[in-house]
Amino acid sequence: MIHVGMTVWEFSLLCDEPWLWNHTRTLWSKNLFTDYKPSQSLELLYLAQLGVWMMVGFSHRYLERPRKKDYVIMYVHHIATIMLVLGSYIRSLTRVGLLIMFLHDLSDIPIDIMKMLNYMKLENRAGWFASEISFGVTLTVWIIARLYQFPARVIRSSLFESISIVENPSYVEWAIFNGMLSILMVLHIWWTFLFLRIAYKVITKGPHAAGEDTYEGVSDDEKES
Repeated sequence: MIHVGMTVWEFSLLCDEPWLWNHTRTLWSKNLFTDYKPSQSLELLYLAQLGVWMMVGFSHRYLERPRKKDYVIMYVHHIATIMLVLGSYIRSLTRVGLLIMFLHDLSDIPIDIMKMLNYMKLENRAGWFASEISFGVTLTVWIIARLYQFPARVIRSSLFESISIVENPSYVEWAIFNGMLSILMVLHIWWTFLFLRIAYKVITKGPHAAGEDTYEGVSDDEKES
Protein backbone atom coordinates (compact mmCIF):
# COMPACT_ATOMS: atom_id res chain seq x y z
CA MET A 1 0.00 0.00 0.00
CA ILE A 2 2.88 2.33 0.78
CA HIS A 3 4.62 1.70 -2.54
CA VAL A 4 1.40 2.08 -4.53
CA GLY A 5 0.44 5.28 -2.70
CA MET A 6 3.90 6.79 -3.08
CA THR A 7 4.08 5.88 -6.77
CA VAL A 8 0.73 7.54 -7.50
CA TRP A 9 1.81 10.63 -5.54
CA GLU A 10 5.16 10.83 -7.34
CA PHE A 11 3.55 10.27 -10.75
CA SER A 12 1.13 13.13 -10.12
CA LEU A 13 4.05 15.42 -9.28
CA LEU A 14 5.88 14.36 -12.44
CA CYS A 15 2.73 15.11 -14.46
CA ASP A 16 2.80 18.65 -13.05
CA GLU A 17 6.40 19.01 -14.26
CA PRO A 18 6.73 16.59 -17.20
CA TRP A 19 9.97 18.17 -18.39
CA LEU A 20 11.78 16.63 -15.40
CA TRP A 21 11.33 13.22 -17.02
CA ASN A 22 11.74 14.15 -20.67
CA HIS A 23 14.58 16.67 -20.30
CA THR A 24 16.93 15.74 -17.47
CA ARG A 25 18.93 18.99 -17.76
CA THR A 26 15.94 20.71 -16.12
CA LEU A 27 16.73 18.75 -12.94
CA TRP A 28 19.48 21.28 -12.29
CA SER A 29 19.75 25.06 -12.12
CA LYS A 30 22.64 27.50 -11.86
CA ASN A 31 21.90 28.29 -8.24
CA LEU A 32 20.16 25.36 -6.57
CA PHE A 33 19.02 27.41 -3.57
CA THR A 34 17.49 30.45 -5.29
CA ASP A 35 16.43 29.31 -8.77
CA TYR A 36 14.07 26.56 -7.66
CA LYS A 37 11.69 26.12 -4.77
CA PRO A 38 9.90 22.75 -4.42
CA SER A 39 6.13 22.73 -4.16
CA GLN A 40 4.50 22.07 -0.82
CA SER A 41 3.31 18.69 -2.09
CA LEU A 42 6.87 17.70 -3.02
CA GLU A 43 8.14 18.78 0.40
CA LEU A 44 5.42 16.70 2.07
CA LEU A 45 6.36 13.74 -0.12
CA TYR A 46 9.95 14.05 1.04
CA LEU A 47 8.96 14.14 4.71
CA ALA A 48 6.71 11.12 4.22
CA GLN A 49 9.44 9.18 2.40
CA LEU A 50 12.01 10.04 5.03
CA GLY A 51 9.65 8.85 7.78
CA VAL A 52 8.94 5.59 5.94
CA TRP A 53 12.60 4.81 5.28
CA MET A 54 13.66 5.59 8.84
CA MET A 55 10.89 3.34 10.13
CA VAL A 56 11.86 0.54 7.71
CA GLY A 57 15.54 0.90 8.61
CA PHE A 58 14.79 0.73 12.35
CA SER A 59 12.53 -2.29 11.88
CA HIS A 60 15.08 -4.04 9.67
CA ARG A 61 17.84 -3.56 12.24
CA TYR A 62 16.08 -4.05 15.56
CA LEU A 63 12.75 -5.82 15.01
CA GLU A 64 13.21 -8.30 12.18
CA ARG A 65 15.10 -11.56 12.47
CA PRO A 66 18.18 -11.74 10.19
CA ARG A 67 16.52 -14.36 8.00
CA LYS A 68 16.96 -13.09 4.48
CA LYS A 69 20.20 -13.86 2.69
CA ASP A 70 20.45 -10.22 1.59
CA TYR A 71 19.95 -8.89 5.12
CA VAL A 72 23.21 -6.88 5.21
CA ILE A 73 22.80 -5.71 1.60
CA MET A 74 19.28 -4.50 2.37
CA TYR A 75 20.52 -2.62 5.42
CA VAL A 76 23.19 -0.85 3.34
CA HIS A 77 20.44 0.05 0.86
CA HIS A 78 18.32 1.55 3.66
CA ILE A 79 21.24 3.69 4.92
CA ALA A 80 22.15 4.91 1.41
CA THR A 81 18.52 5.75 0.65
CA ILE A 82 18.05 7.71 3.89
CA MET A 83 21.24 9.67 3.18
CA LEU A 84 20.07 10.44 -0.36
CA VAL A 85 16.58 11.50 0.69
CA LEU A 86 17.80 13.67 3.57
CA GLY A 87 20.77 15.09 1.65
CA SER A 88 18.82 15.92 -1.49
CA TYR A 89 16.15 17.67 0.59
CA ILE A 90 18.71 19.78 2.48
CA ARG A 91 20.69 20.66 -0.67
CA SER A 92 17.63 21.48 -2.84
CA LEU A 93 18.01 18.46 -5.10
CA THR A 94 14.38 17.46 -4.78
CA ARG A 95 13.79 17.27 -8.52
CA VAL A 96 16.32 14.51 -9.08
CA GLY A 97 15.19 12.94 -5.80
CA LEU A 98 11.66 12.74 -7.16
CA LEU A 99 12.85 10.67 -10.14
CA ILE A 100 14.84 8.35 -7.87
CA MET A 101 11.90 7.74 -5.55
CA PHE A 102 9.49 7.19 -8.46
CA LEU A 103 11.67 4.55 -10.13
CA HIS A 104 12.23 2.72 -6.84
CA ASP A 105 8.63 2.74 -5.63
CA LEU A 106 7.28 1.76 -9.06
CA SER A 107 9.57 -1.26 -9.33
CA ASP A 108 8.84 -2.31 -5.72
CA ILE A 109 5.12 -2.82 -6.41
CA PRO A 110 5.46 -6.02 -8.48
CA ILE A 111 8.01 -7.34 -5.96
CA ASP A 112 5.46 -7.00 -3.15
CA ILE A 113 2.77 -8.70 -5.24
CA MET A 114 5.16 -11.50 -6.16
CA LYS A 115 6.02 -12.09 -2.50
CA MET A 116 2.37 -12.27 -1.49
CA LEU A 117 1.53 -14.73 -4.28
CA ASN A 118 4.57 -16.80 -3.34
CA TYR A 119 3.58 -16.92 0.34
CA MET A 120 0.10 -18.10 -0.71
CA LYS A 121 1.73 -20.78 -2.92
CA LEU A 122 -0.30 -19.73 -5.96
CA GLU A 123 1.88 -21.55 -8.44
CA ASN A 124 1.70 -24.08 -11.23
CA ARG A 125 -1.61 -25.01 -12.82
CA ALA A 126 -3.42 -25.20 -9.45
CA GLY A 127 -2.60 -21.54 -8.78
CA TRP A 128 -3.14 -20.40 -12.39
CA PHE A 129 0.65 -19.87 -12.65
CA ALA A 130 0.20 -16.61 -10.71
CA SER A 131 3.65 -16.78 -9.05
CA GLU A 132 5.40 -17.55 -12.33
CA ILE A 133 3.65 -14.72 -14.20
CA SER A 134 4.29 -12.22 -11.39
CA PHE A 135 7.96 -13.18 -11.36
CA GLY A 136 8.24 -12.49 -15.09
CA VAL A 137 6.53 -9.12 -14.69
CA THR A 138 8.73 -8.27 -11.69
CA LEU A 139 11.95 -9.08 -13.51
CA THR A 140 10.88 -7.06 -16.58
CA VAL A 141 9.88 -3.97 -14.58
CA TRP A 142 13.03 -4.26 -12.46
CA ILE A 143 15.35 -4.33 -15.47
CA ILE A 144 13.61 -1.38 -17.13
CA ALA A 145 13.45 0.80 -14.00
CA ARG A 146 16.56 -0.13 -12.05
CA LEU A 147 19.06 -1.22 -14.71
CA TYR A 148 18.06 1.11 -17.56
CA GLN A 149 16.10 4.19 -16.51
CA PHE A 150 17.98 4.75 -13.25
CA PRO A 151 21.49 4.90 -14.76
CA ALA A 152 20.38 6.36 -18.11
CA ARG A 153 18.43 9.26 -16.62
CA VAL A 154 19.48 9.84 -13.02
CA ILE A 155 23.12 8.79 -12.79
CA ARG A 156 24.07 10.13 -16.23
CA SER A 157 22.46 13.49 -15.50
CA SER A 158 23.96 13.67 -12.01
CA LEU A 159 27.45 12.83 -13.22
CA PHE A 160 27.67 15.04 -16.31
CA GLU A 161 24.78 17.49 -16.72
CA SER A 162 24.85 18.74 -13.13
CA ILE A 163 28.53 19.67 -13.21
CA SER A 164 28.07 21.67 -16.43
CA ILE A 165 24.99 23.62 -15.26
CA VAL A 166 25.45 24.38 -11.54
CA GLU A 167 27.59 27.45 -10.88
CA ASN A 168 30.46 26.95 -8.44
CA PRO A 169 29.53 23.36 -7.61
CA SER A 170 30.86 21.64 -4.50
CA TYR A 171 32.90 18.75 -5.83
CA VAL A 172 32.87 17.08 -2.42
CA GLU A 173 29.05 17.07 -2.36
CA TRP A 174 28.99 16.02 -6.02
CA ALA A 175 31.26 13.05 -5.19
CA ILE A 176 29.20 12.03 -2.13
CA PHE A 177 25.88 12.27 -3.97
CA ASN A 178 27.10 10.29 -6.96
CA GLY A 179 28.82 7.84 -4.64
CA MET A 180 25.46 7.07 -2.99
CA LEU A 181 23.84 6.67 -6.41
CA SER A 182 26.64 4.31 -7.44
CA ILE A 183 26.09 2.21 -4.30
CA LEU A 184 22.41 1.87 -5.20
CA MET A 185 23.35 0.87 -8.75
CA VAL A 186 25.74 -1.83 -7.51
CA LEU A 187 23.02 -3.17 -5.22
CA HIS A 188 20.58 -3.21 -8.16
CA ILE A 189 23.02 -5.32 -10.15
CA TRP A 190 23.53 -7.68 -7.19
CA TRP A 191 19.78 -8.15 -6.78
CA THR A 192 19.44 -8.77 -10.52
CA PHE A 193 21.79 -11.74 -10.22
CA LEU A 194 19.70 -12.90 -7.26
CA PHE A 195 16.58 -12.68 -9.44
CA LEU A 196 18.30 -14.71 -12.15
CA ARG A 197 19.19 -17.39 -9.60
CA ILE A 198 15.56 -17.45 -8.54
CA ALA A 199 14.53 -17.77 -12.20
CA TYR A 200 16.74 -20.85 -12.57
CA LYS A 201 15.29 -22.43 -9.42
CA VAL A 202 11.74 -21.53 -10.45
CA ILE A 203 12.27 -23.73 -13.50
CA THR A 204 13.97 -26.56 -11.62
CA LYS A 205 12.20 -26.52 -8.23
CA GLY A 206 9.11 -24.32 -8.44
CA PRO A 207 8.45 -20.71 -7.33
CA HIS A 208 7.85 -21.30 -3.61
CA ALA A 209 10.91 -23.49 -3.09
CA ALA A 210 13.02 -21.11 -5.18
CA GLY A 211 12.02 -18.15 -3.01
CA GLU A 212 12.82 -19.99 0.20
CA ASP A 213 16.18 -21.33 -1.03
CA THR A 214 17.53 -18.24 -2.77
CA TYR A 215 15.98 -15.27 -0.98
CA GLU A 216 14.46 -16.11 2.39
CA GLY A 217 17.21 -18.38 3.66
CA VAL A 218 16.97 -19.79 7.16
CA SER A 219 17.65 -18.21 10.53
CA ASP A 220 20.23 -19.48 13.00
CA ASP A 221 17.47 -20.74 15.30
CA GLU A 222 15.96 -22.79 12.47
CA LYS A 223 19.37 -24.27 11.66
CA GLU A 224 19.79 -25.41 15.27
CA SER A 225 16.32 -26.92 15.34
